[in-house]
Amino acid sequence: MKTLKKVPLELVEVEFIPPHNEMEFGKLYYSKDYETTNHLCPCGCGQQTPIPIKKGEWQIQFDKDRFSILPSILQRLGCQSHYIITNSIANIV
Repeated sequence: MKTLKKVPLELVEVEFIPPHNEMEFGKLYYSKDYETTNHLCPCGCGQQTPIPIKKGEWQIQFDKDRFSILPSILQRLGCQSHYIITNSIANIV
């Protein structure tokens, strides 16, 4: 796969995911207590992208001050972007 765009993401640890109008582009909100993340699509369309962090679904891995989410993320509605977050960078393919 060819990477079309790379977007750096900052991890923001929260108890509760903020409402859409308070979310900022380039930030991934992570609630360890509720095993979920949410961010605005890295393509720039503004769509919220909730990701449940659970076995059999997505996993979040930490390496020092960076994070990765596996497997890749496919927007099924709207822009239909496909990307993988590795080392705090969303790689849109």
